[in-house]
Amino acid sequence: MEKSFSTLPGAWPYQVPQGKRAYVLAGPMSILMLPDTSPERVPDKSVILIEEDSGCMKDFYAQKIAVESSLQGKTVVYLTSHYKDDIVSQMTRYQMRVPPTLQIIDHCHGPGPVREHCTGDLCILDPVSSMVLDLPLPEFRSFLSDLRQRSRTGGSYLLVSDMGVLPHQQEQLLRAVADGVVRFLALQEGDKIRRYMHVLKMKGAIPVDKMIPFTVTEEGLLIDTRERLG
Repeated sequence: MEKSFSTLPGAWPYQVPQGKRAYVLAGPMSILMLPDTSPERVPDKSVILIEEDSGCMKDFYAQKIAVESSLQGKTVVYLTSHYKDDIVSQMTRYQMRVPPTLQIIDHCHGPGPVREHCTGDLCILDPVSSMVLDLPLPEFRSFLSDLRQRSRTGGSYLLVSDMGVLPHQQEQLLRAVADGVVRFLALQEGDKIRRYMHVLKMKGAIPVDKMIPFTVTEEGLLIDTRERLG
């Protein structure tokens, strides 16, 4: 099938097969857009949760947001419990141009690094599920309250979470406090795996009434918009 290529200012590179149109942007709001609408960014003054049962889609998504936001001149801090070299290697593998202004701070655990380093436009916690796993419930609630308050007076927060790692009550609290929740799903259909986005809620947007199918290429995410979203 013949394929065409297109980009938008602030958008992810993406492939669009003939007969399809989609804007795949550097932010969770992008998946709520209808075809041919103007680009959106990560909602200001918000806490957004990106979660997945198992897999790497949430990491790819968060890293793409980090790179594109930084390239747009935003101050982005990427906190991770992993090694910095591993994060950079993943970004490079997906042909992301990692800007020198992107701050990647590794071996982060507990709320301390958030208070110390998250002072810019966007702070990413990857994965928040392991970074705060050992916090008792009262401290976990205090951490979420602090995140929400900091987001209202400063930059936005993007939380990456592995579903099932945190205790059930903490995981539900995390979803309740977040202004937006986007879940990645991989479902077996016959002998193939189909990937979907499920937007549970998103600040300032009308909820999408269906799961959104997508595929992954080296250029980015390809969303099938033959059916109208929302």
